[in-house]
Amino acid sequence: MSASLSQPRPTRKVTRDITLSDSIVGGIAVAFGLMTIMIITGQWQTASTAVSNVLIQIGHWLGAAPAADSRVYWYMARSAGIVAYLLLWGSVAGGIMVGNKLLNGLVKPPVVYEVHKTLSILALIVGMFHGFILLGDSYMNFSVLDLLIPFHSPYQPFAVGLGVLGLYLTAILVASFYIKKRIGQRAWRLLHYTSFGVWIMTSLHGIMAGTDTQSIVMKMMYAVAIVSVGYLLTYRIFVEKEPVPVRVRAR
Repeated sequence: MSASLSQPRPTRKVTRDITLSDSIVGGIAVAFGLMTIMIITGQWQTASTAVSNVLIQIGHWLGAAPAADSRVYWYMARSAGIVAYLLLWGSVAGGIMVGNKLLNGLVKPPVVYEVHKTLSILALIVGMFHGFILLGDSYMNFSVLDLLIPFHSPYQPFAVGLGVLGLYLTAILVASFYIKKRIGQRAWRLLHYTSFGVWIMTSLHGIMAGTDTQSIVMKMMYAVAIVSVGYLLTYRIFVEKEPVPVRVRAR
């Protein structure tokens, strides 16, 4: 009896798997931290020049003409912007469907939640690429501060400023996935309501600042995306809130 009591209690080793999304978010946080330090210390101009040189070299590899022709960066930025918008569309629609429970019986809610989370992370990454690739564009000559400070852009300052604000809010929403347990379900849900603001700002940014908005394909893309999100949101607000009739059981 005494021998059994003297034995130490077994300890359970608690491990936590680092997922791909965790690594991505960690990398984004480090990048934002480095940019903040460079701006505070006044080294942002040196960093901007270094990044621009790297992007120019990439543009040369992709076939951009040497000298002043930097249209490839504008095309890359616009293409990335379209991809980021489609990813955000999927994220917003998926988030609404998680609440609407429209996919119950077809797809498990945890799967829809993980897809919603992954699309949000990808939208943030591609959105950052969409902005910072413009540092290689010598026609507009963007600086780091032009891309970080809302409404500071030399091109369409209001529309670009909406995109910058939308990117910051997206970063906050992505971070909220990892502090959900600390802030609680109610606070997390209230914070996620800002995703509708992100959707509106990003849609206006793409429509107003996009150089190919007048094409029929882009008009159809924006129309389908905006109408579908509007329908899902209307369904959630009005249809799901209807009272459910209570069945009275006979004794």
